[in-house]
Amino acid sequence: MSADPRATMAARNNADLYEAVFRSRGLEYVRTPAAFIAGGPPPPYYSHLTILSEGYPEEVKEYLRQLSSRFGGAIGYKDSFSELDLRDQGFDLLFEASWIYRPEGPAREQVGWERVTDARSLEQWEDAWKAAGSPTEERMFCASLLQAAEITILGKRTDAGSYAAGCIANVSESCIGMSNLFSLIDCDLVGDATGAVASVRPDLPIVGYASGGLLASACQAGYRTTGDLRIFAGQSARL
Repeated sequence: MSADPRATMAARNNADLYEAVFRSRGLEYVRTPAAFIAGGPPPPYYSHLTILSEGYPEEVKEYLRQLSSRFGGAIGYKDSFSELDLRDQGFDLLFEASWIYRPEGPAREQVGWERVTDARSLEQWEDAWKAAGSPTEERMFCASLLQAAEITILGKRTDAGSYAAGCIANVSESCIGMSNLFSLIDCDLVGDATGAVASVRPDLPIVGYASGGLLASACQAGYRTTGDLRIFAGQSARL
């Protein structure tokens, strides 16, 4: 069965975000019709390879062979269409998720959400993102990312001035992606983030991926699932 075009759209939008993050950190990468491939060690939470189109299993496996040789088998990949299961070759399944899609159109207006526009605010936003469940000692989001025209970092502050919730919006040709959602308060995170993202480009559909409670919230907020993806990682991949 062919992939839903909306899932392919979401996978390529996700790769656009990868590109922006890699460029902001001065990291090398290669992007082909089949996959996005890191040129060196990727940042935390980012895969060495992300599949962008279905139907290229042998090409993708060759890329993974090269990566495995370069990094001693310690690599990960995002199987964007759940078509390449390599658990018998040294990979472990980290988690499964679903691509989500919301048609363009009005969303609930948000009060208190703002665009992150300076380096100090970005550091505060990232600190909250980490505290909400994405811990890493490495500084993830460089100030140069704020200069990327396709990227908008959004957050909601508490009365004390720290960030309580946030997300990243990234614009592609035919959609806008919603990712890196977090909240340190009790709120309708998906609904609030959707309103904030829609305010950036209300003329575009919103895409992303989610699992568990976040996926349930997305479905309640009007998103549709368009396909499944899986994240794999290996410490001694054999290809």
